[in-house]
Amino acid sequence: MIGENPSTVSNSIDYLMLGSITRDVSASGKYSLGGTASYSGLMANTLGSRVGIVSSMSADLNLLPLEKNGILVARQHSDVTTEYQNIYTDAGRVQYLRKRASSLTFDSVPARWLTAPIVHIGPLANDIDQSIIHQFSDTFVGITLQGWLRKWDHDGRIIRSAFPKLTEVISKADAVVLSIEDVDGDWDYIERCAAVSKVLVITESDKGATVFGGGKRHQFQAPNVVMKDSTGAGDIFASVFFVLYYHTEDYRLAARLAVKIASDSVTREGLKSVPSKVDISISNLINN
Repeated sequence: MIGENPSTVSNSIDYLMLGSITRDVSASGKYSLGGTASYSGLMANTLGSRVGIVSSMSADLNLLPLEKNGILVARQHSDVTTEYQNIYTDAGRVQYLRKRASSLTFDSVPARWLTAPIVHIGPLANDIDQSIIHQFSDTFVGITLQGWLRKWDHDGRIIRSAFPKLTEVISKADAVVLSIEDVDGDWDYIERCAAVSKVLVITESDKGATVFGGGKRHQFQAPNVVMKDSTGAGDIFASVFFVLYYHTEDYRLAARLAVKIASDSVTREGLKSVPSKVDISISNLINN
């Protein structure tokens, strides 16, 4: 059920974000708003999109960091909100799932929002039914695949999972983004994904990104920056890529600019990593 004021969900939007808004737990035990929905939603908003997020969460989650930026949120009730703990080590990020909200259903999407030209599906913990992709046939669909490639052990530690409906799902999307970490560096698996994808993007942290499209493979290098916090960088990349690719139909241009913005984002921490504005040349690509 949607727990929002009808006047909120009656507004039309440009960017429909489906995915869990999370409570992220720091090493010190502090909580902050997170999840693909938060980072991608804020980034799409910065790019000038009217953003609507549909998310499963508990009623007590404070959404002010999103709502004060004009982002609309339709809540699907859950007894708990998804909680992740990210621990950064010399060997890379280790993630723990501490709580998981109930799975998001298509019935929770406000009818007025189904006209959004861009739909971003962002599962985090197998918390969106994969069949939801079949509900969108006349719109641009982008997927951040990570949450359908995850399972967790008895301690909540995230580990790689098989994805039995791979071809059925990603072949329906206009663009798919995943991190090299999501597949433990398995390029053979990535090549299989690329074979059934229209456009597949692999983000590679400080190495930039690789894009498979038109039967070709393209590499985009990242600039050298001093990293403070990489949380959310892949989500920021994804929304920049989806918005720019939708408006320009040029996935190479979209990837180059997404790498630039995502690389800059890691120089800041938390939701502050999402820029409050973008270069006028990028805005012109969207508005012209």
